[in-house]
Amino acid sequence: MITGIFLGAGGLWIIVHLFKVNLSLSNTLWVGAAGGCVGGILMGLVIFKVVQLLIGYLKNKLKLSV
Repeated sequence: MITGIFLGAGGLWIIVHLFKVNLSLSNTLWVGAAGGCVGGILMGLVIFKVVQLLIGYLKNKLKLSV
């Protein structure tokens, strides 16, 4: 989530300057940080679920082989 905040704010700042969007610096950073925060939380949940599924799969594989 922390990394998402910085990447979101920096990414939106770059986009605003490349495409000459009329946003103030503070709005750009806040909106980018909020988007990065949400993206970081969602990515964390997805990774958590994938790891859970992988551990369950490996447990079942181990039970079948013993």
